[in-house]
Amino acid sequence: MIQFLKLFGKTIFPLSCLFFQNIIAQVPPPYPGRFDNIQINESHPRIWIDASKTKWLKEKYIGKTSDEVQALAGPSPLGMALTYHITGDEKWGKKAVERALGTYIDPSSKYYDLDTIEGKSKARSIQGNLADMAVCYDWCYPMLTEGQKKQFISQMLPLMQKSVSYKRVWRSFHNGMYANAWPLAAATLALYGHEPYANETLAFLKPELEDMMRTFDKVFPDGEWAEGMDYNRHSTYHGVRVLLAIKSATGYNALASSPHIKNTAKYIMFSAKPNGLALPDDDNDWPYMGDWEHLALLMINEEFKDGYTQYFINHYPAERFQPEPEKLYAKVLWYDANIPEKPISQLPVSRIFRGKGLVITKNNWQWDKPNKPAQNTWLSFHSGDYMGDHVHNDINSFNIHYKGSLAIDAGRYDDDWGAVIGDPNKIVQSQFFNYYKRTIAHNTMLVYDPSEVMSEKLLNDGG
Repeated sequence: MIQFLKLFGKTIFPLSCLFFQNIIAQVPPPYPGRFDNIQINESHPRIWIDASKTKWLKEKYIGKTSDEVQALAGPSPLGMALTYHITGDEKWGKKAVERALGTYIDPSSKYYDLDTIEGKSKARSIQGNLADMAVCYDWCYPMLTEGQKKQFISQMLPLMQKSVSYKRVWRSFHNGMYANAWPLAAATLALYGHEPYANETLAFLKPELEDMMRTFDKVFPDGEWAEGMDYNRHSTYHGVRVLLAIKSATGYNALASSPHIKNTAKYIMFSAKPNGLALPDDDNDWPYMGDWEHLALLMINEEFKDGYTQYFINHYPAERFQPEPEKLYAKVLWYDANIPEKPISQLPVSRIFRGKGLVITKNNWQWDKPNKPAQNTWLSFHSGDYMGDHVHNDINSFNIHYKGSLAIDAGRYDDDWGAVIGDPNKIVQSQFFNYYKRTIAHNTMLVYDPSEVMSEKLLNDGG
């Protein structure tokens, strides 16, 4: 081509530029995306509820008053909006709209540690304000005034724009992608056909969701997540919310063929210790089996209707596993008592999660009872790749639980990155950098070399 241009002179050069521009413009993406051709329904509701789901909900609560349904659905904006949708009582729809459009206040918790500053990230609604508004807009749409519709859009639009602008988090190995993808997807589905910007966010989300699914199913087909149990809550669980909403809004079901989503239920169940605590690997500031897991299992069983998952939902005895009031709407929306149980004792007692290189094993499926610890030895072993960020230096480490913690993942998740990076005087005092993430805090082999110098002038732990 260079010889061609030299032979014919400069006059042909602009034409060659146009030629290559046209080729580039016509090159398709490197692979087709499964969400490329989805079409959003014109009617409402769209998010998690379609005509068949509406019929099921109305039959499920036939004979109950709106106040009785609302008591079951709980005091959140979603609980009130769901009560309106099931019963048609606009009293609850109006309250839902008032809450959704009002100043957002984190709900308090009955657990003291969730009402601390550090605990607020777990105590608050896992939907987030934008998603709450989107779902209420969608579920209460028939009763909204034109003024209320405009108010919803005016409040949601800048939050959608802000979410798209978070360039750094839009990558499939960053948990922030999923925390942003769910509220942005909810707002997009709610406002599509009413607000032109929803066309742009839908186009923005399609390749991101394709990337999400490829990461889930090609890297973590067994249901785990690189950054550990606590970060499944900030990745996979939000992913399930998105996929369920797309299924009801478009008819396209990406859940059914996803091994990662299906096996997430097994990851949750195997990660549950007999005493109600969870696998403590990597950065985990919430070591309980909590209502996050309860909601995740409800959503997953909406699709897969697995008998073992149903048994776990019905019988796992940990107090924190039960949904708090703000999240009761999930049981109304997704719990199906007609799914037959399979005794969890029939499951194998060991399972490997290949993407992370994690094995969890136990000698039975017993759980602690009041004043009666289970005769159950629970063990985890990690020997996989280091994938960065919230992952620890814990290759070949193990945890053992028998009537209490015997071999532990030590330290405390105290994220002081911003306070110590670049300050050598502070970084040497950081337990997060010098202990918690390091090999010495885990049960594995260390070979100490006194002359070894660690990066960032960290202490030499022999790791």
